[in-house]
Amino acid sequence: MDANVEQNQKALSKKLDITEKALDGLEGVQGLQEEKVDGLPEGWCEIKISQVAEVVAGGTPTAGDSNNFAESGTSIAWLTPADLSKYKSSYISYGKRDLSQVGYDSSSAKLLPKGSLLFSSRAPIGYVVIASNEISTNQGFKNFVFEGDINSLYAYYYLNSIRSLAESLGTGTTFKEISGATAKTLPFILPPLAEQTIIAQTLDGLLTQVDNIKTRLDTIPKILKTFRQSVLAAAVSGKLTEEWRGENECGGWKEVKLGDVGKGFNYGTSSKSEKEGDVPVLRMGNLQSGKLDWEKLVYTSNKDEVDKYILEKGDVLFNRTNSPELVGKTSIYRGEMKSIYAGYLIRVKGSDLLNAEFLNILLNSPDARSYCRAVKTDGVSQSNINAQKLRAFKFELPEMREQTQVVSRVEELFAFADKIEQQVKNAQGRVNNLTQSILAKAFRGELTTQWRADNPDLISGENSAAALLAAIKKEREELKPVKKSSAKKTIKKTVKKKAAASEKKAPSEPLSQDSIASESQVEPVTAKKPKAVVDLSSTTARQNKPQKANKDSAKNSQTAPSIESPETDLQWWAFIRSHYKRSNPNLTLDELMAHLVQTLQIKRLSPQRKALLEQVIKKACKWQVLYKESNVYCLYEVQFADYDNEALDILLPKRLRKGSSIPQDDLYREYLQSLGFKRGSPKAEERFKNYLRSALRRKLLQREGDELRRF
Repeated sequence: MDANVEQNQKALSKKLDITEKALDGLEGVQGLQEEKVDGLPEGWCEIKISQVAEVVAGGTPTAGDSNNFAESGTSIAWLTPADLSKYKSSYISYGKRDLSQVGYDSSSAKLLPKGSLLFSSRAPIGYVVIASNEISTNQGFKNFVFEGDINSLYAYYYLNSIRSLAESLGTGTTFKEISGATAKTLPFILPPLAEQTIIAQTLDGLLTQVDNIKTRLDTIPKILKTFRQSVLAAAVSGKLTEEWRGENECGGWKEVKLGDVGKGFNYGTSSKSEKEGDVPVLRMGNLQSGKLDWEKLVYTSNKDEVDKYILEKGDVLFNRTNSPELVGKTSIYRGEMKSIYAGYLIRVKGSDLLNAEFLNILLNSPDARSYCRAVKTDGVSQSNINAQKLRAFKFELPEMREQTQVVSRVEELFAFADKIEQQVKNAQGRVNNLTQSILAKAFRGELTTQWRADNPDLISGENSAAALLAAIKKEREELKPVKKSSAKKTIKKTVKKKAAASEKKAPSEPLSQDSIASESQVEPVTAKKPKAVVDLSSTTARQNKPQKANKDSAKNSQTAPSIESPETDLQWWAFIRSHYKRSNPNLTLDELMAHLVQTLQIKRLSPQRKALLEQVIKKACKWQVLYKESNVYCLYEVQFADYDNEALDILLPKRLRKGSSIPQDDLYREYLQSLGFKRGSPKAEERFKNYLRSALRRKLLQREGDELRRF
């Protein structure tokens, strides 16, 4: 046997064996073949998703106006369901194009906060992804902005698990769609927060293993194709039967033309076929990988046509007209059912010198395919190889005994390949079922049974799901007055949810994407932000929005200028750094609150405003703008160097458009300004250079002389 064929055969067997063992092990460890447990674990709640999340639709500006859109990553991130087709990641930052500020303002799209669950509601229903940053969508989404302590990754996996349910609730004629009202009624399984995290982590690990198995399986068909081609190449070159020839006396291989050893070379019928009839008419679509595909047949009942073009067992059909890639494909008729053949096919018969099965192997070999590419005549969209060119094909022909041996060895190896192919299909079916089995077990609590037994304190009392649900309900009730707004596109969201989410992040976590100012920002304190971002700071800004001035206040406007309220987190930090009393930096909470109230010119400090400012102070401590020491707050002299590559990557598209260039020093100053710093430092400059080396290595940037160009 040819060494290359033998090596490929062993590699295929080994790869499939390893993959199936991994699949068996994953099913066995998780007990996925065991019977399911009825009901939910004690302490879990099954609720409507609207009890813990706000359902937010999207919008699209006028599609024909190019001014409504911008290059992806340069303006306001915007998604359509098409952006999620074949998208594999759990998180997403932007789609194929952004909305411009003009397009955003003219549409009903709303900017959603980082961590929102983006859920396609039509064409198709059920794509799910987590927003990595502030993002908007078109009207093909019903998005979920969760409130309180809901783990985004847990919610992501849960929504994936109910995709078929969501699809079943769709209505419509042109395409199915779920309405906002229907989306609000979707069920949601609510475990305690700590268990949500464990479930999300467990699913991440298990489904990564499933994806790895699926990836390995998906590579095997390509290897099989290569294997079959190597078999055909070895067959027509003599390598496949080299050992056999050494053991059997036979003649050598001789160069011949196909026209000298084959017969027939007849074109098929040009008459129109019907959907029903007495005899099938084989067309070029029925020729597949050397065999005939008996699906999608057409028919004839014309007796004269049948008598003239009837096929005999062993007839080889050559596709003379097709696309440039497919012209010349060949299959053999083995007498499966009485049939004739169509005009785009040429029938070739074997002879006393040429085994028909060997001919089929020959015309499917790489040598024959190369010949077809060389001699084909190309039209507008079709290529053609006529019978004369087919007759002229030269090849090496062994004697009949060896042809028979070649056919036997090819059939044996192809049978092996067919068996592997079927095993792969079976394994792929198991893998496809495995994902849903794992998700189902997760949301029945079966993946965390032991964890619950080991951690009773984390699932009971104030840590229980019931307590979590009650807290979310209470927050909603308390913040009802805050939600009242006349803004057209304000997305309502509880303040405490954002604050709680901020406090749970590790102190060392880099600057998050929802903390980055919009691209239009130049001065951190006065930058404009797209409206309707669900954000703690934007809620504060709405509450502190100055009322219309009367005539008297207008006269005094020069002596009492209005200070624009910060909107983004970044603006808040720049605002605090700029207005904090450096001469007396040690302030108690009440003193700091009074200072902010005075600086922001708030006339009346309502309980809601007080709560919001308290949350701002907590977030400022989290981001190391302030620090608390002995019950007083001090200004933390944060440095540019404290931010990591992830934070700086987030800023890059906001400071530099794709394809544009900027001097290195200017980009450094842009970064400093974006992060709210008035001046640099040696440490900051060194940190920036380290980041540049990383960005150049990862091909985010390209150096062109003294300038940096963004890919």
